[in-house]
Amino acid sequence: MAEKPYKLAVFIGRFQPFHIGHRTVLEHATTYADSALVIIGSAFRPRTPKNPLSFEERAALITAGLPGVDLKCAFIPLIDTLYDDAAWADNVRLAVMSHLTAIGRSPEDTEIILTGFEKDKSSAYVRWFPEWAWAPAPGHMHDGKTVSATDLRRVLYGQNSETDAELADWFGALQVQNLRDWAERHPGDVAQMAAEAAYIDNAKGRIKTATEVYGYPFAINTADAIILHGDHVLLVERARIPGKGQYALPGGHIDPDETGLDAVMREVMEECRLDLSVDHMTQREIFDQPGRRARGWVRTDIFVFSLPNNEPRPPLIAGDDAAHAKWVPLRNVQPENMYEDHFDILQMLTPEFPFTYAECLTGYMAYVP
Repeated sequence: MAEKPYKLAVFIGRFQPFHIGHRTVLEHATTYADSALVIIGSAFRPRTPKNPLSFEERAALITAGLPGVDLKCAFIPLIDTLYDDAAWADNVRLAVMSHLTAIGRSPEDTEIILTGFEKDKSSAYVRWFPEWAWAPAPGHMHDGKTVSATDLRRVLYGQNSETDAELADWFGALQVQNLRDWAERHPGDVAQMAAEAAYIDNAKGRIKTATEVYGYPFAINTADAIILHGDHVLLVERARIPGKGQYALPGGHIDPDETGLDAVMREVMEECRLDLSVDHMTQREIFDQPGRRARGWVRTDIFVFSLPNNEPRPPLIAGDDAAHAKWVPLRNVQPENMYEDHFDILQMLTPEFPFTYAECLTGYMAYVP
């Protein structure tokens, strides 16, 4: 009889944060797998209300939330590619193959089994890997509704009204306690994210009111600039929430009497004291993915400017809502400190951008906290 192949369960998620529903998936995996690779998405990103925990923190919370589950788990970070699903899928495959190499296994003697539960359209990725078996796990339900990390984050920001007993029944007593222990160790981070969460809720409320008045939803229009000088890009540090302390492309809202180009040139002047020339504009693209902003549907016109290399790099003076404005070498731009989707936009529209996911994986093979 042929030797039974090694079976690896692959579980992809953001785990922001880990809850009893996630544990249910890994418990289910023990029935058909020898071990599990937990691929943690939205890694290498700054703390935000939607992504409060780092990769390492999530791996630690998952490990702490699995007593009694007889399954050897390893963890690997996965970077978002908001505007390139094919690249995201390729990165998942790279993560799995890299893990197998790290533990001395080959794809030929490994049966890879993708697991998870399909809760909404965000789970469409489970159909992107036809070469792997798919073993769906039952969703963990509470009051007829699938348990969601979105609801658990409200506990973190003090937005819930449930009792401790109700929360324990909803998300798992151990999982809730582990999250609260983490919050006690990071009071400053939690306070800023709670303030941002309140800001976002307020913005959503105003958008909802406007939608009810007009009778249909509408997008908020903004304009942002990628300004290049040689191998440097102009970035501004945000002075206020949301995204306080993170780096962003200069830009802002389009006023009613402006075109997108008018707005971006005004915003760059206000934020950086830089007077742009239309002659240096090389590209214009629209980004209107509905989920690109936490507060609602915000579309942006992106204008790419390439300043002459034979002229000195223009000096910058931060103004408006920018704490700092600076020229940053492209090789130094990292997703960990970039605002919302600005890293993704920069990567999409700057062919010479040197960042690669493979480089990020260094040091994370078969990671166990």
